[in-house]
Amino acid sequence: KHLSGLLAQDLPALNEPASEFVLECVQNLPVKTPVYATLVAMLNHSSGEFVEEVVRATCEQLETTLASTSLDDRIKARLLLRFIAVWPVVGIVTASAAVDILDAVVCAAVDAADKGEPGWQPRADYLVYAALAALPWGGAALQTAKEFDVMMDSIEDYLRKRRQGPDPAAMLFAPPAGSAADTVDDWLEECWGRVNEVRKAG
Repeated sequence: KHLSGLLAQDLPALNEPASEFVLECVQNLPVKTPVYATLVAMLNHSSGEFVEEVVRATCEQLETTLASTSLDDRIKARLLLRFIAVWPVVGIVTASAAVDILDAVVCAAVDAADKGEPGWQPRADYLVYAALAALPWGGAALQTAKEFDVMMDSIEDYLRKRRQGPDPAAMLFAPPAGSAADTVDDWLEECWGRVNEVRKAG
């Protein structure tokens, strides 16, 4: 609280540089993501323009990193989605607003599956994984949005459309010689199963 008070005095002149610094922290020291989100939320009352700038810059940076083919940018996009998922927990945006952003990422994957262009699945799998991986950071706060169940239905829809089984291009190690296909973990299905189990448990 003391830190947010000190920052509020200087933010009117430092909105853009300060928001860029927050995003650098989110993308390079992600273990503190809830701390960054809480700090931004505490500034909402006294420095609303700064918080709006953080939200705008985050969404803009997310679009840029999602459009990139760089592995570093893909990691950054996943971390930005994590940051966004925490927003409703601390009161930066409503749960519906955060879920809408996550759902847009999932819908991009569903759209890719529907179009079925060559080589579509690895990127689409990544998009769904990035959204799924962000959900635990928002916890029950995200589930209060009426759009949440719609997004989860979209994920289920996507999982039905994709080729089942592990993507060889996404595997760190080749399976042992002679391994049956059904004994090799499908990491996306596993992630979905764990998130969905927590969701059903409330």
